[in-house]
Amino acid sequence: MLRSRLLKFRFLNNRGSATLEFIVFAIPIITPLVAGAVALMRIHEGEMRVDFAVREAIHVLKGAPNSEVGVFQGTYVAKDAMKNFGDGLTFTFICSANPCLTPGARVTARVAGRIDGGLFSRRILVSHSETVDLLVEAK
Repeated sequence: MLRSRLLKFRFLNNRGSATLEFIVFAIPIITPLVAGAVALMRIHEGEMRVDFAVREAIHVLKGAPNSEVGVFQGTYVAKDAMKNFGDGLTFTFICSANPCLTPGARVTARVAGRIDGGLFSRRILVSHSETVDLLVEAK
């Protein structure tokens, strides 16, 4: 009789059930959501850094002593800024005149490829164009 009362008390006791429910239900639901949010934040960070890299590469090109050095330095700056976001990104300069630093010429920097966020990846195409200042000599 005493034993049956102890067993009944033990089965009616809800102590620790909230912890068990959290472990069984909440953790398997929350973990993928957090991982997905981190992946999306990484992709967004990559998009912002690529946009910055494209703009900075054109500024480096326009401030260089000549076109060859500017293209080399601008490409280096852009690739350095994008190095942690996958190998699928390609960077190119497109110049409307030869050499690129001809006054009035249009210089375009373009990045195409896929940004890897871990769980997800996203295809991007970022380009930025600027006109070379008319006061700059063709070098």
